[in-house]
Amino acid sequence: MISLIKILIPITFGAICLLLLAFFRSRTVVLKILITNIVSNFVALIMCLMGCISHNSSYLDLAIMYVALSIVGSAGYLATLKPNKK
Repeated sequence: MISLIKILIPITFGAICLLLLAFFRSRTVVLKILITNIVSNFVALIMCLMGCISHNSSYLDLAIMYVALSIVGSAGYLATLKPNKK
């Protein structure tokens, strides 16, 4: 289990770096919101992996709250971007 975690952590950090590069190169707001959501999911994955390494379940609780707040925040932001239909 530990060897799998030692492999997954550098892969997730590499994916986050590539997504940050895509974030700064993108031009549309919707794509930037999508990339932000993907990065927050990777951060939650890292928090879960840290909980598995340290055998501490409070990391899992924090990851669940982090993802829930991310979903609420992105849904609220996207609600302000919807076009006005008259």
